[in-house]
Parts: sequence; C-alpha cells; structure tokens
Amino acid sequence: MKLLLFDTVRSIKLYAELWFRSFTQNSESIAALSSQRILFLLIIFPLFLIVQAIHILTAFLDEIFFSDYHNQPVEAPVFITGIPRSGTTFIHRALNKNSAYTSFSTWEAILAPGVLERKILRGLSAVDRSLGAPVRKTVDFFLRQLTGDFNDIHALDLWDAEEDYLALLPYGACFLLFLAFPFSSQLLNTARLDKMPDRDRNRLLHHYHRLLQKHLYTAAKNRTLLSKNAAFASWIPYLKDRYPDAKFIVCIREPSAALTSQLSSIRPAESILGSRLSGPETATIFIELFEHNYRFLERELRQCRSTQRLLLVEQRLLKKNSASILAKTADYLDSPDSPEFDHYLQTLPQENDSAHIYRSSGLHGMEALIQNRIVPYYEQLIKLDCLIK
Repeated sequence: MKLLLFDTVRSIKLYAELWFRSFTQNSESIAALSSQRILFLLIIFPLFLIVQAIHILTAFLDEIFFSDYHNQPVEAPVFITGIPRSGTTFIHRALNKNSAYTSFSTWEAILAPGVLERKILRGLSAVDRSLGAPVRKTVDFFLRQLTGDFNDIHALDLWDAEEDYLALLPYGACFLLFLAFPFSSQLLNTARLDKMPDRDRNRLLHHYHRLLQKHLYTAAKNRTLLSKNAAFASWIPYLKDRYPDAKFIVCIREPSAALTSQLSSIRPAESILGSRLSGPETATIFIELFEHNYRFLERELRQCRSTQRLLLVEQRLLKKNSASILAKTADYLDSPDSPEFDHYLQTLPQENDSAHIYRSSGLHGMEALIQNRIVPYYEQLIKLDCLIK
C-alpha cells in the first residue's frame, strides 16, 4: 500500500510537470502551442487524467478487497517484443487464438487494469449481452469512426489482444505518452530501460509485475500469460531476471522499412495530440531510439544464441511463410494442441501483406544515417542461430 501511495504521488507530480511544461514550449518545438495542442491540453488531457484517477482509486480498493492477488504466480510467461512494426501484433494475436494463453485485451488494458474494474465491467457486459449487446455494438461503431485509417496500421478492437504496457498509463510509465509529450526524457526512457535510474526501473518492474498478477488472477485458471510490447526490447534482460522460466519471441525488420512504417503509424496522432510528429525532429528521435534498441538486441541475443529462451523472427520471412513460422513458434513454446489455432494457420494466405501504405519521405533524407548506424546491427542479428526460418 505504501508503494502504491508513493507511485500515485509520483504520477500526479509527473503529469502536473508535463502539463505545465507544455505551455513553455517555443514555436520551434515539436510540441509547440498550436490551437490543436491547446485543445488537447485543456480538454482531451484532463479527460484522460480523470480516467487514470479512477484506475488509481480502484487500485487502492484492490489492495483492500482483493489483496490475495499478491499470491498469484506468474509462471513461464511468454513475452513478444523487439522492434516496432516488425510483426509483433500479428504473432501475438495469432498465438492468442490458442486458449492455453491469456493476454490483456484492449478494454482490460485501457479501461480495467484492476481487479475490481474488471469484475464491474464484466458484470455490465453480461447484462449487455443478455439485451442483444446494444452497448457493445455502439462502442464498436464509434471506435471504427474514431480510428479511421489507423485500423490499416494497427487493427483496433476493444476485445482484441493488445499491448499490456497500456495498463501502465495511470502511473505515467507507458511509452505511448511520449507522443503527447516528446520533450520528456523520462517517458522516452520507458523504451530505454537501461537508461532509467535503478530505483525507478525497479519500481516500474514491480508495478508491472502487479499488473500481470491482477490479469492472471482474473483470467481463466491454468492459462499462460502471453504478453506483447514492441517497446520492450530493452526490458528483455530485466524480465529474464524476474521471470527465469520466461520465453521471448523477438521480432525484427529491415531498419529503414521499420522506421518508415513506425513514423507513418504515429502520424495520425498529430490531429489529436497537437504534436508535430511528421517532422525531421521526430524522425531523429526515433532513429536514435531504434539504433539504441537494435544495438541492445544484438548484444543480448549474441550472448544467448540458443533458442532455449530466445527466438528471433524476421518480418520478411514471416510475411513470406506466415503459417510455417507461426507453427514453428508454437512448437518452440511447447504450446498445447489447439484446433482454433490450427484452423487459423490453414486459412492464412501464402503471403501476408499489411493494408498500411506508407511513404519513404518520412525519413527526411536520413537513409544514409540509418544505413551506417543501424543496419550493421540488423545484419548481425539475422546471422544468429536463434533466427527462425
């Protein structure tokens, strides 16, 4: 309870600092005060904070009424991570078709990270289903309208398996927040965990563990946690230490293609956040972040070439033979037989292409920089024995 109280105070302080600092950004900043930015800061962000405040309040209630979740083991979890836009979502949602696994759904990660919240919303959902699911149909309709073309980039459904780092939003520890406040090194470090001070990193890992315990506590029994977070490349050694029986699926992609796709995928957020995410400043930040994580992965996987705990998946190979790569991945995980998963593999097209069309111009002429600083790490990675073929 004391740690939760400390994290709550720390979260309030962080969000207050981010909000106040946003009003001091000059006109050259990627978070300059445009009319859209002011709308975000004065209307959208306060509404977001109200939701996070509810999550924090119910977290305290969890400690009172469901404190036995602390006894929930997190045994042999599976973590899917690597480089963004490299197939992590595809693999995650495919493996999640096997009922032996359990993953955070979008609604659980965003609307109900806590035990009490899930019990309440599941009860309301049962009532909605008994009435023909009018609420769910309405929510699905408005979600499709709001996401628009973003669904071609990352299909979004409240009931789909999603990244569990979204459950860290109440405590300001989710990398997604960096898009709203791109001047914050603290938020950037959630994707560079080795750069984070030891004390902060240990608290974050402890809090993340509590979220995983809550998820397993409310999930069907005897399920294995299947987690996917494309921003967790630098988390691998720390997760390996905390979960010695964990397995990791690490996805990579040719750096220029991955970066172009990543920069294109965040562009739609400009209209909501008011941040200038399509400019060269943002490209430079992400190039540096990709370089850090490619270098980090190359060092980590070179030290552990065996597929006993780490399996490497390359996006081009995954697209060319999706069913075979997924089947070999399931074998690596010793996944139980699943008719649903087997049927899914049989229905996959021979080649899997995304509907997301992006422009190479998003790199702002920095292709040579990527070639010199990042590609060498990628070329070393695809030579490793742990690459699945």
